[in-house]
Amino acid sequence: ALAGVTVKMGTLSTTTNTAGRFEFLNLATSGKYTINLTKDGFLPTSISIEFPTAAPDHALIFTLTAKMVPYLPENASAYMPS
Repeated sequence: ALAGVTVKMGTLSTTTNTAGRFEFLNLATSGKYTINLTKDGFLPTSISIEFPTAAPDHALIFTLTAKMVPYLPENASAYMPS
């Protein structure tokens, strides 16, 4: 778990808590989204996810796992576009 990660999805933004968790509440539109994760000292990463339409008065809960790689010069070249 990594605290303090900035999580952005479209115009929404939040930060992970001490358990590495975050939430976006009351999302009403199903579809494909990209979740971008950033934290100082780490390479940025992103996750693509597709949200289905929830039944009325129901919540959908997703568990996502992403690996945040510490920024080191030897790691950076593997993530830079050529």
